[in-house]
Amino acid sequence: MDGVNKVLIIANPKSGSFREHLFYKVTDKVKEKFGNIEIKYTKYAGHAEVIVSETDADLIIAAGGDGLLNEIVNGLYDHRCLLLPLPFGTANVFCREYGLSNDPLHALRSVDLYSDKKLILGKMGGRYFLQMLGFGFDAATVRNINLNLKKKTGKFAYIAAGLSVLKKADFKKLTFYCNSQTRTAYHIIVSLGKCYAGGFSLFKDFHYGYFGVNFIDSSSRFSVLKSFGPVFMGGTFSGKQLFADKLKVSGAEYCQMDGELFFPDSESNIITLHKTDIRIPL
Repeated sequence: MDGVNKVLIIANPKSGSFREHLFYKVTDKVKEKFGNIEIKYTKYAGHAEVIVSETDADLIIAAGGDGLLNEIVNGLYDHRCLLLPLPFGTANVFCREYGLSNDPLHALRSVDLYSDKKLILGKMGGRYFLQMLGFGFDAATVRNINLNLKKKTGKFAYIAAGLSVLKKADFKKLTFYCNSQTRTAYHIIVSLGKCYAGGFSLFKDFHYGYFGVNFIDSSSRFSVLKSFGPVFMGGTFSGKQLFADKLKVSGAEYCQMDGELFFPDSESNIITLHKTDIRIPL
């Protein structure tokens, strides 16, 4: 990455682990290194996307969670810049994927802004995502999560929501096409990395540059418990897995995208990989 001349910090003060005093310590450190910086606070859902679409900053620092990062990349997808995520959210899945400390100050100190890699995004229904899409059980869990519990307990709120969903939800059969084969499933997670729901893992080994596809082709609640149970016990997903560079999913009314609910325009959606000029420090 060439020299950094303009720095923009975007903060979501409603993020799960956002603390004002800690944020000020972060901004002080950034000022020490770069001098003048611009700070913008998000005020509504989608605000970060608007902010970054109007900036010419060389370095954008995201002080929030995975939802904030999703908004930022959707505003930046054709913009060349360096993006530094700092973990002020609840799950911070993307930060964990890149091995960043869950302490924002430690994360800031540990990265080398001049050693970076280009970000590869997924895209579905006109929206980009950094980490994953979830259909079926995964999407219903996000839809039913208790936000107050999430703020207090973090990743354990996902477990509580998942157990609640299992008691009452009926799931639709989905169809997905990839690797020249059509398959049916009731639950699908399409991932760009190993990490899941804040500190958990879906894969032992991941083929970066591809989608990792986790799926369950049974409608039984036992199959969900059997497949996801090991994830929440420190293991990995025990359902079916494959890797692909493109998918088409049919039959889903909604999904979760980077931890936020997403309602696509069509029930038939193509999921593709996209290389960008957005760079992430290593």
